[in-house]
Amino acid sequence: MAALQMVFADLTGSDTVTPKVDISDMAPEAPRGWYATPYKTADGEEITKARFSRSPIAKNSTNTLLQQFEDAARGRGNTIAVTMTRAKQKIAFLIYVPDQFNTKTIRCGLMATISMNMGIATSFDSPDVFELHHGVPFTQVAPYSKNVSTGTKVPVDYRVFGGNVGGMFKIKILTNSSDAAVANVLKNVPVGLIISMLPEPDPHLLISTDFQTRDAEPNREVPGPSVARRAYLLVKTRLDYSEREKNILNRMVEGRIMTWDDMFERDGTGIGLAPEILALLGDLPDMQVSQRIVYDARALR
Repeated sequence: MAALQMVFADLTGSDTVTPKVDISDMAPEAPRGWYATPYKTADGEEITKARFSRSPIAKNSTNTLLQQFEDAARGRGNTIAVTMTRAKQKIAFLIYVPDQFNTKTIRCGLMATISMNMGIATSFDSPDVFELHHGVPFTQVAPYSKNVSTGTKVPVDYRVFGGNVGGMFKIKILTNSSDAAVANVLKNVPVGLIISMLPEPDPHLLISTDFQTRDAEPNREVPGPSVARRAYLLVKTRLDYSEREKNILNRMVEGRIMTWDDMFERDGTGIGLAPEILALLGDLPDMQVSQRIVYDARALR
């Protein structure tokens, strides 16, 4: 009888449940010199330099991201979306409570356990962690927009940061601003309050109170167009490059050549490459004569 009742509950129960949690006080205060307004579609379009489409036809991950902010702005789901602005810098902030697996059903209980175990297995020592806030890692997403139909990844100049508090609260930041500005916004997120609302917080979340950033002093400079983005535009708009030059540009687009150190390992000083390709890496750094000989030889070979 008990087994039949469990099967009946599993067949008739909802796959997900919506937690009843008040997040009205969880939006961070704007840092000094910034002002906050409710998120608008134009904010996301300005940050991403992309036009948002409401068409049901699949587009790319940029449009999907803008759709998520748009839904929040329209009051869909348990969400808050605000935009913080200072001159031309913008930070779009989103916090939401996603639907949870209904653990009262057998199947969803198993799914929740699998999801939790996968999260534990992949949440440590991530090279993309931007900061820790009360033990919660906020990571920087790889700067690419993926085309849904072709799978092609296109480098972008906007940046996305995300955090997951106990699997119950999700936070996203979409921005064109500096590391320092992002850190100041995330520092104002009431993570301690959010953790206190978790039904079963992980032990380390209850004792970790420090706020730590990846760099002791986050960069205050607004990042310009990335090497990957500029390389993508070159390789897509020129037909006169050699196979060697196209290979180098493609490696730049993929993020495998981002600095002169990367170039030294792959192609030395790049003798024979078009000047505009080498210019993507900036000025050639000073080297000892012996180093220059080695890297020139690598390029000539």
